[in-house]
Amino acid sequence: MIQMAKAPFDKALIIRKMLEQGVIDRETLNRVLFLARSRDIDVLQVLLNYSNMTPEQIHDFAARHFNLPRLDLDDIVLNPEIAKLVPLDLALAHRLIPAFKIINRTHLAVSNPFDIDGINSVMKYLGDKSDIFLVSEEQVVRTIRDMSPES
Repeated sequence: MIQMAKAPFDKALIIRKMLEQGVIDRETLNRVLFLARSRDIDVLQVLLNYSNMTPEQIHDFAARHFNLPRLDLDDIVLNPEIAKLVPLDLALAHRLIPAFKIINRTHLAVSNPFDIDGINSVMKYLGDKSDIFLVSEEQVVRTIRDMSPES
């Protein structure tokens, strides 16, 4: 049986780490779960709104608890053929971009490490193993727009 590539962590693990670290409390989590279920919204997006975490705090949390390295897209030269492995609309929707590829492993520059569904859908689209690097949303959006045919 072929095993599909998946993000290196899941929503339950993120929520558990946020509870353990005091980023949220049990009462807040219960409100978030109720709201997410009743409105059919991704629980992590609601949780991040309730936690009042800034993008920098999200990156710090992900780097510390999930050992995700940071990458500055301004420090590397992207190969356009690699970057375009993911359609630009999909990359823009999930704020990520393939930064480089080594053998059968694609290295994704991701601005929202908690967009598990988006990361998993891109990994499934790529069909290979992927590693995740944290980058700023501004860098991802700028890079995607720079590569779009309209630029």
